[in-house]
Formats: sequence, C-alpha cells, structure tokens
Amino acid sequence: MESIVTILLRILGVYLLIGLIFGILFAFAGVKKIDPAAAESGFGFKLLIIPGSMVFWPLLAKRWAKALRPQQNTAPTAPPQKLLNKSACSSFTVSHPAGHPLRALALRLVK
Repeated sequence: MESIVTILLRILGVYLLIGLIFGILFAFAGVKKIDPAAAESGFGFKLLIIPGSMVFWPLLAKRWAKALRPQQNTAPTAPPQKLLNKSACSSFTVSHPAGHPLRALALRLVK
C-alpha cells in the first residue's frame, strides 16, 4: 500500500507534466490570443512564462478557451429607458421635506 505522500507526489507530477505540455503550447501560441501586446514578444519572454503557465495552466486554459470563442455583441439594441418621469418627480417633492431643489435636479436628469 502506497503512502499518502507518494500518492500526492504522483498527482503533483501529473499536474506539472500536463502543465509543462500546456505551458509550451501556451507560450508559443496561446499568449497571443489572451494578450495582444505579447504577440510580438521574443523567445526569451516565452521561455520565462513557461514555469508560471505550468502552475496556473487550468486558469490560463480557461482564459485561452474564452479568447477563442467568437465575441458576442454586447451592445444594447434598444435605447435606455428613462428612470424617472415628471409625475414621479412631483410626487417625490410632495413627500420629501427638501422639496424644490431635489425636484429641479430630478427634472434635469429626466430631460
């Protein structure tokens, strides 16, 4: 029966082996997709990021996969609705002791 330490070391070894393979692929192909500024980086930079990408390969793999997906159009299709209308402003001034200064500000925001 193997000890717990041996099992944990084997799991760590497999994790780092996967990380090494991913790190090499990521340094030479994937970093361009995540960070456009790194697209023109040299060979030295790519060697420097391999150890870090070995450790953080699950997070970087997720970001790489997200960068490969086509971007969805997040622009609003309809113009934003007004938050207040004039009747809401007038009812606000009746119930609020500050009265007219806030009503004037609210009416300027509505226009």
